[in-house]
Amino acid sequence: MTEIIQNCVGIVLGLVAIAILFFAMLTGLNKQSEVTCIKLQNQSQEYRGFYITESEDTMCDSIGIEVDAPIRGVDGEIIR
Repeated sequence: MTEIIQNCVGIVLGLVAIAILFFAMLTGLNKQSEVTCIKLQNQSQEYRGFYITESEDTMCDSIGIEVDAPIRGVDGEIIR
């Protein structure tokens, strides 16, 4: 009986550890996106002719950071 309890405790602790690691990973990715968008925002003010890609625009819009730079599509054409 105690072996079953030990196995259950081990499984529960393993699941808790996985949940904590998953949460830490998501938090880190959000912070990394924020840092990247702030860098893009600064570069758009510093460099003439600076542009961002559609994916960078989507990423920054999703976290509420507006980058004042033209957006270029995959074909190199300016979208906005």
